[in-house]
Amino acid sequence: MSAELAAAALGMGLVGSLHCVAMCGGVSATLCGAGGACERPRDRLPRRVGYAAAYNLGRVLTYVALGALFGGWASLGLEIAPGLPVRTGLRVVAALAVLAVALHLAGVFPAYKVVERLGVPLWSRVAPLARRLLREPTPARALALGAVWGLIPCGLLYGTLFVAAGAGSAAGGAVVMAAFGLGTLPALGSIGAFASSVGSWLARAWVRRTAGVVLGGLATWSLLAALAGSGVIDGAYVGLGPAHACCGAGSPHAHR
Repeated sequence: MSAELAAAALGMGLVGSLHCVAMCGGVSATLCGAGGACERPRDRLPRRVGYAAAYNLGRVLTYVALGALFGGWASLGLEIAPGLPVRTGLRVVAALAVLAVALHLAGVFPAYKVVERLGVPLWSRVAPLARRLLREPTPARALALGAVWGLIPCGLLYGTLFVAAGAGSAAGGAVVMAAFGLGTLPALGSIGAFASSVGSWLARAWVRRTAGVVLGGLATWSLLAALAGSGVIDGAYVGLGPAHACCGAGSPHAHR
């Protein structure tokens, strides 16, 4: 199960990282963008890339830790109520969360911003630390800044954490979030190193809408796979045959 969820999280990171650029104001550009250390004339490209690499490593490590936390939390629920329904419920909620992000990217669900406010209380406590880490940046400070910035309120991150919970274990949740973090690197990593040239392009409306459509397709597929795996719908009708991995050994379809 973790392999399928990790693959889905990787896709969410690849496509949804455009959500981070558009909705979170280009977080990666904070360290190496305008006004940051990497834009000083004496800083050459290798140093800019080094700062971006350290920052993104810290960010991904925070995602992995959160994934382990949510996966461990879900494992407790599975021990109390073992079986397919609980796991399926987690995957359905995750798919709906990703679908909500996709609709927001497409510009038809602005109310989704309310979800991102859930993490504001925590972020208000750690934001002063992030500001201190921006002073006189070093690679170590960039790593720490990335770890702190992994806690910034982000609706896509919250949706992916539900996917991590669906893994049903701390190790599985960590793997899922590692895949998600890796998926975000092409967009957010490039912004960190080349903020001035990449950030404005990724913030264009058509890029966000295209990302929303792709992410919406992924969310729909995940939802259908979860429903097929639980036997609610016949997987054969949506391209998920009876032997599809998403159906799992416990699915009624797996024994036909």
